Amino acid sequence: EWQNLSEDERADWKNAAGTGPYRIADIQTGRQQVYEKNDNYWDTTTIDGEEYQLPLNEKVVYHIIKDESSSVAALSSGRVDIMEAIRWQLVDQLKKTAPELEFRKHVATQGTYIALKTDEKPFDDVRVRRAMNLAIDQRAILSSLLNGEGELLNYPFAQRWTEFYTPLEDLSPAAKELFSHNPEKAKKLLADAGYPKGFSFDVQVCSCSPYHMDVVAMLQAYYQQVGINMNVKTLEYGAFRSNMRGDNQAGGYLMNNGSGNPIQVLRKSFMTGQTWNASRYSNEDFDKKITAAIHEPDNEKRNASIRELNDFIIEEAVPHVWLPTEMVYSAWWPWVKNYHGETRIGAVKPNAIYARIWIDQELKDKILND
Repeated sequence: EWQNLSEDERADWKNAAGTGPYRIADIQTGRQQVYEKNDNYWDTTTIDGEEYQLPLNEKVVYHIIKDESSSVAALSSGRVDIMEAIRWQLVDQLKKTAPELEFRKHVATQGTYIALKTDEKPFDDVRVRRAMNLAIDQRAILSSLLNGEGELLNYPFAQRWTEFYTPLEDLSPAAKELFSHNPEKAKKLLADAGYPKGFSFDVQVCSCSPYHMDVVAMLQAYYQQVGINMNVKTLEYGAFRSNMRGDNQAGGYLMNNGSGNPIQVLRKSFMTGQTWNASRYSNEDFDKKITAAIHEPDNEKRNASIRELNDFIIEEAVPHVWLPTEMVYSAWWPWVKNYHGETRIGAVKPNAIYARIWIDQELKDKILND
C-alpha cells in the first residue's frame, strides 16, 4: 500500500507504518517523537511462566535534547527513564546527583574515522593517506580524550566479532604502522608524494558529536607538526549529513559509521558508489571480490574472503584516518523493569527491547518523592 502512494505521500511520516510493536503517533520537530502501542503486533513474551502480549508499554517517547547538560539534568530528575550513549565525563556527575541510577558500558557500535576523498588530490595518493594516519597519535587520543576507555581498532570489523576481527597485533607490519605515531615518516611520505611543504584541507565535523568536536583540536595540532593545515568546518547534523557524497563534501569528513554486519560494513563503506562510502573509494577488484562474497554459499569460503578484504582495506587501501572508538554508557532508573542496558538487536533495532520493558510506577513515585 505504501509503495503505491505518490512520492509526496510516501515522504509524509504519518503514512509510515510497519509491523513493529509501536507506530508513530506524533513528531514534534526538535523536541520529541512519540510512538504508540501497535495493538496488532504479533509477538508475545513469557515472564515468570505467564505469557504476555507485546508491547508491554502504551507508548515510547524519544526526547530530543541537543544540549548535553540539559539531557543529563533530565535524566537526573527522572524526567527521562533511560539514556543511552552517555560519555564517560558525565558518569561521575550522574552517580552523585542520582545515586539510584544503574549503569552499563560498552564499546560504541560504530567506527570513528576521517573519510578522505580518494578521488581528488591530495588524497588520491595512498602515500598521503598513510601519512595522514602516521601524523596522529591514536593511543594518546584514546588515553586522554577517551580516558583509556575504547578501542583503537574497531572498524571496518568490530572487535566484538570474534570470528572475523583481526586484532591489531595480528595485522601485517604495514597495517600496524598506521596505528603508531611517526611524524618523521609522515613527512617523508608527503615529500615522496610531491607535498614536501604539506598542504591545506577542509574537514567537516558535526556539532552533534562532543567527541568529534573535542578531537578536532588534537588532530589540528598533530597535522601542524607535519606541515598540514586542517581547516575545521562545523555543521549541524542536517547540513553535515546532506553534504556526505554531495558536491559540498570536504576533502575530510569526520564521521561515525555503524558496523552492521561483516559483509555489509565492507559493501556500504568501500564499494564503488555506495551511499556511506564517504571516501569515494573505488577499486574494481575489491568490488568484484565483495560481490562474490555476497553470493558465496559456502560459509568458510565467504568468511575467509571477507576477512582478507577487511585486512586489505586497513593495510593497503587506507581510505580513512582511523580513530579510536569510544566507550559509551547507558543509564536507567530502577523503576525500568526487564531492562539491563541493552541498546540494539539485529539490524540496529531497539524495538524488541523497548517492547519488553515496563515501568514500575509505584517504585518511580516512591523514589522521586522520597
